[in-house]
Amino acid sequence: MTIKLNRPINMLHGGSYRDALNENWEMLETWIAENGTEGLHDFLASISMVGGEQLARATITNLFDKIDVDKNTGLVNETGNTTLEAGVNTSRFIKVTPGQIIGVTMNAKIVGCYYDFQKRYIGFMQMTEVATDWYTQCVPTDASYVRVVVTDANLDSYMLSQRESKPEQYYEHEISLPHFNSSKLLYGSRVVTFGDSITWYDGKVVDGVLYRGYQAYMRQAGASIRNEGEGYLTFAPNTRTDSIYEQIVTNKYDLTDFDIVTIAAGTNDVAFNIPLGVVGGRNDTIFDTSTSLGALRAIIEYIRINYPKTEIYLFTPLQNETRDMDKHEIIADGIIAVADIYGLPRLDLFRKSGLGKYTYDLYTRDGLHPNNAGFDMIGKRIVRMMESS
Repeated sequence: MTIKLNRPINMLHGGSYRDALNENWEMLETWIAENGTEGLHDFLASISMVGGEQLARATITNLFDKIDVDKNTGLVNETGNTTLEAGVNTSRFIKVTPGQIIGVTMNAKIVGCYYDFQKRYIGFMQMTEVATDWYTQCVPTDASYVRVVVTDANLDSYMLSQRESKPEQYYEHEISLPHFNSSKLLYGSRVVTFGDSITWYDGKVVDGVLYRGYQAYMRQAGASIRNEGEGYLTFAPNTRTDSIYEQIVTNKYDLTDFDIVTIAAGTNDVAFNIPLGVVGGRNDTIFDTSTSLGALRAIIEYIRINYPKTEIYLFTPLQNETRDMDKHEIIADGIIAVADIYGLPRLDLFRKSGLGKYTYDLYTRDGLHPNNAGFDMIGKRIVRMMESS
């Protein structure tokens, strides 16, 4: 029997809202046609909880939330029912789009099950490897939800994404609602971050801990990020690894596709005893790139001459307990003076990050590199400072 409910008129609403509303009515009509009205309350209660992926215009790279799982629980592939299984975790029901390609990082061909709009079992996932550690499948036309099974060992690295290509790095489950920030600087901005290991840490696992760097908070504000951070980086060339000068100027880094460049360095310049150099004059065009400040000026000149529309943000180095903080303060002052010559926004993290005397144990993993609590504090401040500059 065909059931048609008395739907309210929704002609005045936008197309996406109207489509979603009609989809909800069709779901109710289908359920009533199959089951009658008895039990409708329980059905509505079962679907009333929505995941972040169901929020309009939400941006989520990784749909899998490692916190919202049933621990020591697996799935029976033939039925979709849960079963007790030590060392594995089953996700909540994750909303997916029929016909959309989804990808996972799990190195197994059967990783979960599909369910219809009433969360009834349809079939198990059968993925095809399309890249190293990246398996994809087209969501069946009658599927509305998926549940995936992840082992304890893979909780901190597993990704489920509605995309065919493998993400360039690991992303935690983060929900970004960029339309709330549409008037903000970072919304829709393409950002490339240069820096030392503190910049590199974003999305990396170190000593068994997954780090969520300051860039994660830029992404939450609606930015897309390319991370060019490397351990031991300095402004000027050094004997251990490349420098930011070499990354950008020597290699003629192409910034065509970026709106914003951030440069965060200085602590390794101090540690490696690279000469500070001089700020120089406003009209100077020749710089001693063997010095920290000379290399920084040459970097800015390259960007300004070749990519004048690209915004540049300079970050002074964080305080730490492993280096000479008096020298840090000197190089921080030099970075600020260089920024002022070019009228660049500068974020004085040396003085305003919240990291300093008596807080190293709380906010760093080793007295130098922030831990996740430290990145949380610093990342939020960086976004606030960038948005207000």
